[in-house]
Amino acid sequence: MDREKFVKSIRRLSITLESEHFILRYGLRNPREGKGLGPDGVANSVLVRSYRNSLETLYQTMTRPPWNRQAPEVGTYGKTIVYICDIDYPFTGQFRAEDAPFIALPSRSREPTNEAALRRAAAEAIHEAVHVFNYSKRPFAEAFSAKWQWFDEALAIYLESYVLPGNHDYFRYMANWVDWLGIPMNDWAVEYQACFFVQYLGPELANQVWMESEEHETPLQALQRLAPAKRGLEFAHPDKQDLFASGYSMDCYFLRDHASVCFSPELCSRFGDRAVVASGSISRDAPALIFEGKLAHLACNYFRVYPHRGVDRLRIVMRPGAGSQTKLKAEVAIAYPDFHRGKVTTLLAGPAAHSDGSRSAEIDDLPSHDLNHVVIVVTNCHLEDATGTYLSESFQIEVTAH
Repeated sequence: MDREKFVKSIRRLSITLESEHFILRYGLRNPREGKGLGPDGVANSVLVRSYRNSLETLYQTMTRPPWNRQAPEVGTYGKTIVYICDIDYPFTGQFRAEDAPFIALPSRSREPTNEAALRRAAAEAIHEAVHVFNYSKRPFAEAFSAKWQWFDEALAIYLESYVLPGNHDYFRYMANWVDWLGIPMNDWAVEYQACFFVQYLGPELANQVWMESEEHETPLQALQRLAPAKRGLEFAHPDKQDLFASGYSMDCYFLRDHASVCFSPELCSRFGDRAVVASGSISRDAPALIFEGKLAHLACNYFRVYPHRGVDRLRIVMRPGAGSQTKLKAEVAIAYPDFHRGKVTTLLAGPAAHSDGSRSAEIDDLPSHDLNHVVIVVTNCHLEDATGTYLSESFQIEVTAH
């Protein structure tokens, strides 16, 4: 943001629309009298009213169950100030560390239709208002708040879909989530896409992580502490039923399954199914299928196996690379033709005295007629905060058929 340009722009905003909790300041591109504001002005008040309605809807949502947030911090006017002017992207900021946060929203849209422009405006207003509420717990000026940025953005995107269930504007950020593999869930480059992880957690637990975190906890640390008490599950653990691998990573493969918490047929219709690293067909007594992979922390890979007719049993072995910390987890799931999920089997370590870190499982009840494929979900359950540089674990998958 060009701070000088922004300050100059907001000084020209001479019209105020006040609602119960917000003060919106804007100007007109073509006023009936006086100079027009050009790109800093709105074409008409429809956009401003859309912003106002969305802001108030979000306010009501956040102050009621299950969120139950207190009113956000405000300045001398007793309400959150919203500036509407020519900016490249909306943002929430503050002029000085002691100031309450303000919201800045675009005065114009490049969307091709009015409908698309108003959908985006509604989503952007909600998104920025979430940041205002989150600020009360994690002020921007606190250095430690940077460690919460990815979770802050994920919450804001999630609340767009939560408050506006028919508004899919957030899909604009999801193409890379569908296509990219092996990126840590908390990587800053995919912070918007982490909204699906928040969706999997659900509003109660996600809100609890934000509001009940301790001063110097990161989101992962808070979740690790709170998740077992909330769900009876570990957050990320290769040897136990856990939220990240057994839950979120598996769920996000089956986006077309009604039973999936991350069920999103519209997303699949737009971008297709989640990308896989590799696929292969296998027949009885054929040479083993070999897949190679490498994963950073809190990342997952998908591999597809297509058994030929007559295959009754698969044996699947995952072997970690040399020096691996064995935080890798692998699970196998049946995928039916309509992409709903069948039985899930976890690859387990062998006897401790003979174990080389490998994990294996026998899949001996393959459906004979309506099987589409078997998916192997490999996850790295190592907990690490986003730094931009990650240690990765390599692995090999071997699949044999009988």
